[in-house]
Amino acid sequence: MDIPYSTNERVRKEIPKRFGVPDLQIASPFRDPIAPYSTIQLRRVEDIVHYLANRVSQSRLLVVDDGACFVRALKNIEDFDPAFSSFT
Repeated sequence: MDIPYSTNERVRKEIPKRFGVPDLQIASPFRDPIAPYSTIQLRRVEDIVHYLANRVSQSRLLVVDDGACFVRALKNIEDFDPAFSSFT
């Protein structure tokens, strides 16, 4: 089951305060009341994965993947673009 942290404003506000995560590094809120959450969430994470794969900085990155969204996004991307895995 996906845990929709991106829909919880309190969580979105606390992460930067408690963990020092810049606001720019937090996914935008999911606020479409009629969209199927899991499908849209997976697309959002795929966009984030593509962004991270193409970033200039090669610094280390910690991904907290509570709900396996990141892993599922990687799998989906690899299924449609096998060459993608050579970049990660």
